[in-house]
Amino acid sequence: MRTASTTLILLFLALGFFAGTSHCHKAALPIAGLTKVCTFNGELEKAAARSANLIGIYVSKLSQLQTLEHDISLLVMEGVVNGTTDITVLSHVVRRATTDMVDALLAEMPKAIYAAATCSLFAGWVDDSVGVFAAAKGSTNYCVKEGGGGYSHSAKNELQGCLEDDGSFQGISEKEQNEPTRLDSSDKALQADTAGRTPTGATCVLTQHGNNGGAAYAEDGQNPDFHWGKGLFKVAHGDAAAKETNWPLHTQDKLAKTQFSACQAKMAAVKNILLQSTALQTKLLELTTKQPKITGKLQIPKSFFDTNEPATNYDVEEAQLQHLQAALASMRDGNEYKSKRKTKLLTSSKSLISSARKRCPETAAAAETVKKSNTNKKADKECDSKGKSECNDPCVWKGTDKEGKCVEKEEAKPEEKKEEKCKEKRMTANLRIVSGRVKLAKITVFSTILNFPGDVQHLIMVPGSVTPSRRNPSVRIIPCSRGLWRA
Repeated sequence: MRTASTTLILLFLALGFFAGTSHCHKAALPIAGLTKVCTFNGELEKAAARSANLIGIYVSKLSQLQTLEHDISLLVMEGVVNGTTDITVLSHVVRRATTDMVDALLAEMPKAIYAAATCSLFAGWVDDSVGVFAAAKGSTNYCVKEGGGGYSHSAKNELQGCLEDDGSFQGISEKEQNEPTRLDSSDKALQADTAGRTPTGATCVLTQHGNNGGAAYAEDGQNPDFHWGKGLFKVAHGDAAAKETNWPLHTQDKLAKTQFSACQAKMAAVKNILLQSTALQTKLLELTTKQPKITGKLQIPKSFFDTNEPATNYDVEEAQLQHLQAALASMRDGNEYKSKRKTKLLTSSKSLISSARKRCPETAAAAETVKKSNTNKKADKECDSKGKSECNDPCVWKGTDKEGKCVEKEEAKPEEKKEEKCKEKRMTANLRIVSGRVKLAKITVFSTILNFPGDVQHLIMVPGSVTPSRRNPSVRIIPCSRGLWRA
């Protein structure tokens, strides 16, 4: 990478050479030894790409769980799968697992972005530093040998497997993005590499320290704590030779205080959260595959339910899981699956809601509220004075308030008959989950999420009768006769 700072560095190196008075002290580091620096830098660059890749993997799992919940809904609505308690619980658990994953993503996203930015920035610093030597290839400022201030140069750049011909770092392949990073191991390899680090090394070495040519880019004697590569490298100052622990990088305790430590720590945190799936998530995702056949039961933690029931974890048996897996696979293999997912669920649900409202008239209490909102006090009194024999509830006022007359409707059927009519249409009641958790009861229910434009509505259909095992304050029964079909 040729930058303005790089040009100035090389200019100072050239001036030092022409001065011919350098008496540099250094610990020798063969050019070939810098390959470990390149390897380490490559891991930094890969970490940045890996961070973004982890987010993509996580979002993919999240999308699969959302699709799973919608597909289970479609199976029950079409009668392919019975709305048993197990299916109800599974639907709730998938929705709860999806919510938990969204919450985790929101919490970990800043860390992932920070890790990507920090690792990439740190890799750029190393890139800049190593680029100085790559750019100096073939010049007399490429390397310095011990003693006498004499400069020599190497005809070959031995940073193999690290730099392109133009001196830039190689890119990160898609395969490498999917591989775990090796920041720790490459860092330790750098720490252990002492080959050529001797005060009197005779091989071609990197200019490290001095008060002439080397001082131009390393330090000038006035900045003893100059950190080269933003903390990865450190050089000695004055006329003292560098120690092995200072070159090519700080010792671990020093390194921990640099920006690299933030990259390393955030990457570890992101990997632990976004890459690892819980046992529950893994089992649920198995339902989205056709093969292999799912084995073993699904254990749902007690924390997914109310504190009082169930007393222990809830288990969905293997047979139920395999039946659902096969039904899902069969539906997805069908030619109409895509169109069903987009239109069938929405169309059927809207039709169901409309039908429920038409066939379940409003109760007298609800109608009374409507009546009073559309009449004045005089009309109310006139209606009340006639009594129910002449003006049956619900009252419907004809024309303006001035007329104040009640037009009798057809006599409404008794309340129990309305309920029976609703039962005939297999819409007995709605269950509203107030706490966000499913309460186990001896009932046959099914829950699903319906995505309407700009809104999300939760429907719980209850075919048959409702016979809860005990009263549950977190589940509210809303009679169909009120015309409400939403949760």
